[in-house]
Amino acid sequence: MSEEERIERLLRRTAAAWGQPAPQPDFERRVMWRLRPRRLSRARRLVMALYALLALAVSVWAMRSEAFDWDVVVLSILLQVVAVLFLGRRRVLLPS
Repeated sequence: MSEEERIERLLRRTAAAWGQPAPQPDFERRVMWRLRPRRLSRARRLVMALYALLALAVSVWAMRSEAFDWDVVVLSILLQVVAVLFLGRRRVLLPS
């Protein structure tokens, strides 16, 4: 008998002696509660928006002497903001 077969037999005997584990009765409810989408309160959304605006202002100030085509930068930022607003309202799940 190979070592793999002995390990398999030992595992089967151990599983038979202990029985099959069963989840707790409210397991599914607790899992769904943990996985539910959480919504930010109005105050927290405001804090996030202010943080984003502050980060944008600091970034623009830090790169003020760089030779950027600011039209392209503003357009790319606005497109991202519009996409976030649009996807946030539709509750679309994005692939990870």
